[in-house]
Amino acid sequence: MVYFNKRVGQVIPVNGQYSPSKISLFLNPTVSNSSANYFNISEGFVADASNFIEIEDRESKVMFDFLYPNYTGMGYMSSVSIGGSLDFSILKYNVFCDVQKNFKIWFRGNLPSGVFKLYIYLNGMLVDIINEISTPSNDWIWSMSSVDIDEGQNELSLQIIDGNLDKIYFSFSEDEPSGEGPQYTLANYFNVHVNAFKADSLLNIETNALKVYGYKNSFLNIKKPDWYNFNIDFLDDTFLTTIDQNLVIFLSSSGTDILNKVSWETVDVDEYNLFPVIFWFVKGLFLKKGII
Repeated sequence: MVYFNKRVGQVIPVNGQYSPSKISLFLNPTVSNSSANYFNISEGFVADASNFIEIEDRESKVMFDFLYPNYTGMGYMSSVSIGGSLDFSILKYNVFCDVQKNFKIWFRGNLPSGVFKLYIYLNGMLVDIINEISTPSNDWIWSMSSVDIDEGQNELSLQIIDGNLDKIYFSFSEDEPSGEGPQYTLANYFNVHVNAFKADSLLNIETNALKVYGYKNSFLNIKKPDWYNFNIDFLDDTFLTTIDQNLVIFLSSSGTDILNKVSWETVDVDEYNLFPVIFWFVKGLFLKKGII
């Protein structure tokens, strides 16, 4: 069966016997937009923060998540501290500008710990630091950085030190966006994200995702209908946990639209999966959809 434009999940019975380190999914992409690996920001651009081109791995990590409500796409990027290290993995985005311009870049983030801290790099150089401090809250806020971006293709890199990042708005105005801000601009590529959760024998899913994350995108990886391997190792050994009964793998996407998308194709009968159950995740609730 084929599921379009939904966040779906599938059960893997583990029963405490092992912890999978990889999963293979059959993905069928449809790509009608440009195959370029950048955002053309010349006239402004609204990007999903989870639609990065790649992640530069560091000691502490960053991962896709969807625990906190009121994000604007399918989820957001979240910092994951390991051993107290402030050297976090870096999200990279390629941006193209027709001539040198000054941009007011607005970032939509939240600060459940009371801090939203973001390092901003352009072509490898630190150009600004956002450091919002407030009462801990799940509410999303807008923070702005003024950055001169040169003509041609540039690399914007973001390092989330604390908090979560939902949306990036390349604007020319200092007027703060309201609410969710403007709609996303059509992107040249899309990303696919894999998260993992525990579930009991009745397929009740725990609220918090395991510290497991894998991703691929349509520019570098997903180019044709094929099987694709995702790493689902724990981000660090300190997050290891026994999966007593069921592991549920969720697939999400970012940067997709009606003509630029991916489908996850599943089979009606899987000899390796005793419980081929599909889930939707809607407005913060896991909804079991039944046997495929």
